[in-house]
Amino acid sequence: MTIARATFAAALATLALGAAVPHASATPIVVGSDYAERLQGSCYGKDQCAINFSAIPAGKTLVVTDVSCSGQMPYDQNLVLLQLLSLKTNGTYAFLNSIIEFGPQVVNGLYNTFQAHQQMRYVVYAGEKPVVANLKNKFVGENYYSCSIVGVLK
Repeated sequence: MTIARATFAAALATLALGAAVPHASATPIVVGSDYAERLQGSCYGKDQCAINFSAIPAGKTLVVTDVSCSGQMPYDQNLVLLQLLSLKTNGTYAFLNSIIEFGPQVVNGLYNTFQAHQQMRYVVYAGEKPVVANLKNKFVGENYYSCSIVGVLK
């Protein structure tokens, strides 16, 4: 294993454990061409929520290979859609979205929780921001989730 790969593996382990990652303002971890970023989103009283990741640097392209998320909402609500898309520099979305598969939701006390993971090849161009968006079936209550994206920066 190269030093760069070992460093990247250690960085991913930190992401997986949630250690030392600030709420909603993380910086991507880039080692060589390997890229990873983790963010959290909370949209109380809304049925939709979006996490906007960091913009891709000028002259670069990100090929997202994996997305992982977990989240919660009130026990009487369900996740309807979880997707990856990209936000262009002009504020519009690139309408090539990628659906993220999520497993059965589990009631945990007052909350309905979910976990999701999807392997893919999704291209985000220079200046664009990867976005993970969700949709639940009701407007009321919490809409919280945390997602990580991993890919190759070219």
